[in-house]
Amino acid sequence: MRLFSLTILLTVMTYASIGKISAMRGDVFVEREGVQSKVFKGFKLESSDIITTDKRSKAQLLFEDKTVIRVGRGSKFIIEDYLYKKDSSDSRAKFKVANGFFSAVTGQVGKLSRDNFKLKTKTATIGIRGTQFQGTVSDEAEEIACLHGEIFIETAGNMVDVVAGQILSIKDGVSSAPRAYKANEIQEMEEQDKESLDSDSDNMSAEELASARYDQLASQYLEKTELRKSADGTVTMYAWTWDTPVDKSYLAIEEARPFDVAIVGNKESQMAEKMPTYSWDGSFAGGSIIKYQGTATFVGELSADGSKILSSNGDQTIDITIDTANSYVSGGFIFQDESLKFSSAGTYNHATYGEFGALTSDGFLQSSKTTVTGEGNSRLIFPAFGGYFSGDSIYAKVGIAQPDHFDMTLEEQMDSQIYSGGFIAEKVEEIPVTAQQKGSDNIFEWGYWAYEDNEEDFIRGGWIRPVDGIEVTTAEELKALKDAEVTASYSGDIFGTVENHITGLKAEELSGGFEATFDFNQNSVSGNFNIDSDNSAKRDVIFQASNVVDFETGAMEFNTYSQGNLLLGGDTPDYMYGSGKFYGDEAQNIGGGFTAGFSDGDTAIAGFKGSKQ
Repeated sequence: MRLFSLTILLTVMTYASIGKISAMRGDVFVEREGVQSKVFKGFKLESSDIITTDKRSKAQLLFEDKTVIRVGRGSKFIIEDYLYKKDSSDSRAKFKVANGFFSAVTGQVGKLSRDNFKLKTKTATIGIRGTQFQGTVSDEAEEIACLHGEIFIETAGNMVDVVAGQILSIKDGVSSAPRAYKANEIQEMEEQDKESLDSDSDNMSAEELASARYDQLASQYLEKTELRKSADGTVTMYAWTWDTPVDKSYLAIEEARPFDVAIVGNKESQMAEKMPTYSWDGSFAGGSIIKYQGTATFVGELSADGSKILSSNGDQTIDITIDTANSYVSGGFIFQDESLKFSSAGTYNHATYGEFGALTSDGFLQSSKTTVTGEGNSRLIFPAFGGYFSGDSIYAKVGIAQPDHFDMTLEEQMDSQIYSGGFIAEKVEEIPVTAQQKGSDNIFEWGYWAYEDNEEDFIRGGWIRPVDGIEVTTAEELKALKDAEVTASYSGDIFGTVENHITGLKAEELSGGFEATFDFNQNSVSGNFNIDSDNSAKRDVIFQASNVVDFETGAMEFNTYSQGNLLLGGDTPDYMYGSGKFYGDEAQNIGGGFTAGFSDGDTAIAGFKGSKQ
C-alpha cells in the first residue's frame, strides 16, 4: 500500500465525476490538484485531470456523453474543461494531447454543440464536423487522420478541413495539405502504440515481469467490501480489494489483498450559517462548538478464510471538536498504542479551488499542511478534499505516515509506507459561542470568543469590530494609494489565545504587538508579530508577503498556502493565515486577525488592531 495520494482521488471521485477509465493496460496515472496517483479500471474522472501512461501502458476513457478517447503508451492527455447537459447546447468538451497516440470517437457533446468540442495538440486545435479521428503527437511532428465524418484543424492561424480518409502532417508548426491516407499508415499508428511488454521481457527480472503482468490484470478484479455506515445512513465506508482468481495468478499475486478505504457521502454546506467570513469579525454571532465521536478504521489484511478484512489496528474511537467561530478543529485517537492528536486552525480561499484549511463551509481539515500531529513517531495525513459534513455525521480519509514523510521528495513519498484508513463520526453535542468584550477605544472594540463547557468557562481566539462612525476604507481609496505610490507603516496590539492540543495546554490569553509596512504600489508588506503568554513559547514571527491587497474588494490577506505569497523568519510557524481590512480615510487604521501553527503543537488564534504611524 504505497500511494496514499490515490486515497485523495478515491475520496472525491463521487462528487464531480464526468467519466471513467473504462479499460486500461499497465500503469496509468492521474494527476489531480497537483498530486499524481496510480489508478485503476473504473476510476472516476474529473475536469482538469491529467492522464499519463508509461511506455508499456494505455487507457480508454469513457465520458458521460459517450465520447470515447483512447490514450496510447507514453502519452499525456489533459481534460481542460468538460460539461455535459442532456439536450443542452451549453455542453462542452475541451481536451489536450501533449504527447503520444490518441483516438477519439465523439459522443453527444459533438452532436449538441459541435463548436464546443475541441481537442488541442502542441501546435494545432481540432474541431469536429464528424465523429472519429486519431493522431500522434511528438516533439518532432504531428499526424492527424479523420476516419469518419469531417474535422477541421487550426494551426498557425490557418484553418484546414480534413474529411474522412484524409491525413494531415504538421512539422515545425506548419501543416501540410490534407491527402488521402493509405491503410497501412493508420495501421502503423496503431502498431507504434502496441504494448511492448513482450519485446521488453527479455531485459526484465522475474519480479519486474510479474509486477508488469500483475498491473495488467489487477484492475480487472477490483472489488469492495462495506465496513460501516453512519447512523443517519448518509455515509458509507468501503474497503477496496484486489480479487485475483487463482488460475490467473502470477509470481507477485499470491492472494487477494486489501487495497484502500473509500468513503461515500452526501457533501453538504450546513456549516455556512454558523461560520463567520473571518474569525476576527466581532460583528458575527452564531458560532458553535460541535463535538463528534466515531470510529477510525485502517485496512490491513484478510482473515484466514478470506471472508473479512481486518484493520491493521482494530477499530479505534475517535473524538473530534469543531469550533466554527474560529475555524478550529482538534481531535485524537490511538493507533498501534500511539496517541495521535491533531489540531488545526484557519481557512484560505483559493481563487481556483475554493476554500481550504481546517474548517470551511462544506468541509474540514482539507489540507495536510495545516495538521499538527504527535505524540511519538507517526505523522497523520488528512488529504486535500478529504473531510466533509453529511447531515449530523462527518467523515474523512486519513493516513498514518512515517515521521519524516513531509520532508521527503514526492518520489520518496510514493515509496514510503502509508496506513490507509478513514473515520465516520456522529454529532454528540453543540455549544453556542458568544463574543466576550475585553476593551474599546475611539476606533475599535475587541475581545475573545467565549463558551461554557461542563460548567467551565473557556475562551479562544480574538475578534475586533469598528465602533460607530469608523468606515472600512474603500477599494477606490486603496487604488488611489497605489497610484500615488504610497508606503505606510502601522503598529498596534495583538490579542487572542494560544493552545496546544498535544501537550494539553488549554487556550490561554496571549498578548503582543505588531509592526507592518505596506507598499501599496508594489502590493507588498513586511513586518513582524510578537506574541507571548504564560505557558507557551514567546514568538517573534518575521514576515514578508506579496499580493496582499485585493484592489477590487479592498480586502487584505496573507498566507503560507500559496507558494511565494508569504516568506517567514524568526520563530517560523509551520503554517500561517491572516486577513484584515483598512479603516478610515486614506487607510489610517488596520484591523484583522491571523492563525499560526508551530512544530511544537502550539496554535495561535489572534486578532490585531493598529494605526498608521
